[in-house]
Amino acid sequence: MEKLKGLYQTIIHSPKRLFLFGLTVFSIILIIFTATYKQKARVSIPSITPTPTLTSIPTPITSIVTREEPFPTPSLTIRWTAKETDIPPNMEIFTISEPLINPKSADAIAKKLGFSKTEEQDFIDENFRSWSKGDISLSTNFLDNELFFSSGNVSTPQKPKYSEDSYFLAANNYLQNIFGPTFTRSLIKQGVTYHKIQRLETLPASPSEATLVRVSFYQTINGYPLTTTSETGAIVSLFLDKNLGLNSLTVKDAYLDIASLGNFETTPLSELIDKSGSTALRINASPYYDIAIDIATAKNITFNQSSVIPAYFSYNKQLVPVYLLEGTVKTGATTPQLGLYILPATK
Repeated sequence: MEKLKGLYQTIIHSPKRLFLFGLTVFSIILIIFTATYKQKARVSIPSITPTPTLTSIPTPITSIVTREEPFPTPSLTIRWTAKETDIPPNMEIFTISEPLINPKSADAIAKKLGFSKTEEQDFIDENFRSWSKGDISLSTNFLDNELFFSSGNVSTPQKPKYSEDSYFLAANNYLQNIFGPTFTRSLIKQGVTYHKIQRLETLPASPSEATLVRVSFYQTINGYPLTTTSETGAIVSLFLDKNLGLNSLTVKDAYLDIASLGNFETTPLSELIDKSGSTALRINASPYYDIAIDIATAKNITFNQSSVIPAYFSYNKQLVPVYLLEGTVKTGATTPQLGLYILPATK
């Protein structure tokens, strides 16, 4: 039980400002990286089954290396709307025993995305791999179980116009070709959203104005959604052009297999509300990088909470029960943005 408390103290007292700043910078780099691509021929994706690898099961984390925060910790005010949710008296903590992104699966994934061995880039650190072919690129990070692929393709929309179901089916087919049907069947659609590239940003747009369509997915654990640090909390996101072509693919914290680290007593949400302003951790950032920076550097933040559900959050390849809070977040005169926060759900 002390180890579990240590795990949550690690999450709760980790440097929020550095985390948000890092997440914001990552989002900006990703936006610029995607937006600067010119139109290219669509990548051909052959079908080869990946070969994942098993990793050893670690014990629960009790500490991490602390780092000095670049900004003062903000004052967070949570305006609660939903204060109740059903949660079992006990929930398990898991470890990702078989991550989706690992050294063996990376080779198979690269081959399916059309890369040859000669197109792999040299890296001193074996935990990072990347491939490049003109504007087409793939990068993997085994430490963080991450993958990013860009085809460099944003084609001119052609008739007919496609429905949301068409984009979902196209995204599902890409995932099956790249990762295989077993993993793809474990995914649940989070949503379909429309976007356009403007001034090096990939911004939300109406269906008629959009040049890209994002389809997002998540996995579940015992029926509860698995969330991670991304714009919407999704673990898999694909951007498709208006002709159903694959523009980019991002994967973070997806798993092929997990192992239980034990069953632990949960904490009622009512016991966490009073201190939530100092213990809640934001896990997403705004797509508008100027607003994202304003929020990341603000001294005072207001979070208007609208819903709460039990969920799992991926932290250093461990999957811990949390309360997932959704609402809008703002500071000063900024336009309210989607806000996703977590609170620890076990004692």
